[in-house]
Amino acid sequence: MNTEVSRINMNGICCAGRKAKLRVLASTFPIRRLIRHLNCCGSFGGTKMFLVSRKKLLSTVVIVALALLALGAWSPWVPLRYQGDGKLSDRGFFSYPRYLVTFSDIQLSQTGEYHFHFRGLPNEEMTLMLYVKNVRVDTWADSVPLTNLQVNIEALLTDDKGHLACRAEGSPAPSNGEENWVLTFGGDAAYWHHRCNFVQVYPGRAYDLVIRVKNARQAVKKVVALPRNCFRRLRSTA
Repeated sequence: MNTEVSRINMNGICCAGRKAKLRVLASTFPIRRLIRHLNCCGSFGGTKMFLVSRKKLLSTVVIVALALLALGAWSPWVPLRYQGDGKLSDRGFFSYPRYLVTFSDIQLSQTGEYHFHFRGLPNEEMTLMLYVKNVRVDTWADSVPLTNLQVNIEALLTDDKGHLACRAEGSPAPSNGEENWVLTFGGDAAYWHHRCNFVQVYPGRAYDLVIRVKNARQAVKKVVALPRNCFRRLRSTA
C-alpha cells in the first residue's frame, strides 16, 4: 500500500482533477494531507484560469476600441445633430466632400439680402459654393454670361460668440483674384471665393450666414443660385 501511495504522489496527484482519483485519495490519505493536495491543485487551476481570462479581456478591449474607432469615423449622428435653416446630407464616408448643407434659392440677377441660421455642423472645414440652377456649363464659351455677370456678392459667416468665420465680397470673374467669385464648371456651375474656402467650423456653435446681392444690373435672364456649404476633412498642419 505504501508503494502504491508513493507512486501516485510522484505522478502529481495534486493536478489529477478527476473524481475517481480523489475518491482513492480520500480513502488512503489523511484528511489534512488531502486538503493540502486539493489546495495545490486549485492554485494551478486558478493560475491557468487567470491567464485565459486576461487574454479574453485583452481581446475584448481591442475589439471594443476598433468598434469605437469605426463608429467615430462613420459618425452616423452628424445629420441628426444639425438644426436650423437648410438641410445637411451625408453622402457617405468615401465621398468627397462628404457633407453638404443646402439652403434655399437666392437670386443673383436682382438686389437682395438673405439670412440663414444653423448649428450642429460637422467638425470639418467648410467651403461656401453658390451653385447656379438650371444651367450647364461645359465649355469656356458657355461660362462667359456667368463670369461677366454684373453684380456684387457679399457673404458673411459669424458664430454665436461674435467671431467672424469668413467674409467674402466681390464680383464674378473668369479667374481667381482677391475680390473675385470664381466660376467652376464642367457640368454643374458654381461660384466660390477664396476667403470662404477651407473655413474651420465647430459642432458646438451656432452660425449666421448672410448673403447680400448688391448693385445687380439687368441680366439677359434670371440667375438663381443654390448656396451650399461643402465640408472637407481637416487638412494636416504638419
